[in-house]
Amino acid sequence: TEEQSNKLAELNETNAKFLSISAHDLRGPFNSIIGVLELLKDSYYDHNLEDVKKYIRMATNSANGTLSLLENLLAWTSAENKMTSFNPVKLNVKNLIDEEFENFISAATHKLISLNHTITPNLHVSADTDMIKTILRNLISNAIKYSHIGGVITINAVEHNKFIEISVADN
Repeated sequence: TEEQSNKLAELNETNAKFLSISAHDLRGPFNSIIGVLELLKDSYYDHNLEDVKKYIRMATNSANGTLSLLENLLAWTSAENKMTSFNPVKLNVKNLIDEEFENFISAATHKLISLNHTITPNLHVSADTDMIKTILRNLISNAIKYSHIGGVITINAVEHNKFIEISVADN
């Protein structure tokens, strides 16, 4: 029927958008891992063991962050398929930002970009964990991507009438 055709077309469009977002979100972390491994390879031949250790930590952090992203994407897909709803929980905003910064430290270091935030430890938000992490990840990834070498990215969060406004500023 026409209604089924419309639903199928809508589903196909949603899947195409999801694949596009997933590819975009995964491209950055994989490029970061590859960059760190190149640095690791160069340091290995120079026998600079401190740099080798540092780059191994960076690659590990980036790989763990990429795996976490992939797990979030799979969980989101599973939730969409099961038609589950928005699941808000109380989250510490500073901890969220610190976790996401950790996932992007190698990409930022590669471009000599400084990641900063001005968030107090006692600021909390009620939000769906996977949704807010995906949003933050996308904003931070884009800020790194479009910042010049040596740039600064700053995240700020302010409470307004029981809502939290989070801003990501880059140069």
